[in-house]
Amino acid sequence: MPIDVAEELRRVGLRATVPRMKVLSFFLDEQQRHFTAEDVCRQVADEKLNISFGSIYRVLQQFVDAKILRSGTLHSTKIVYELNNGQDHDHAICMSCGKIEEFYDPVFDARQKEIGESVGFLVVGRQLVLQGYCVKCRATAPRPTGDAEG
Repeated sequence: MPIDVAEELRRVGLRATVPRMKVLSFFLDEQQRHFTAEDVCRQVADEKLNISFGSIYRVLQQFVDAKILRSGTLHSTKIVYELNNGQDHDHAICMSCGKIEEFYDPVFDARQKEIGESVGFLVVGRQLVLQGYCVKCRATAPRPTGDAEG
């Protein structure tokens, strides 16, 4: 069943403005899941809307605050955004082509909470990024050296 974008925004306490509706629609319509603010701005601007880059940043931050989106730094220094589906997950990123795979491991999830407690932390968030090479890129990937072989 399609999501009513305006209703979803109202549900989290946000007014259904054109920039918010366009940004949320963009995330709901795309097959790729991880976008930089520049990616979002470029796509929304393609629709010939007069929405500034600053407006896009504000909308993205509002969506993170409202827990519609999650943000994090994956394989670069740029922040990426993805829809928050309510499930914790981590990422494996191909260092050659940039492909991102999401995964969840309940054993690891429990273990990181234990580790946090052992050093006196209450874990409230995390970001695990595995870096390597996908099946397509493995043949041309550089060979690991030292501890990376693992």
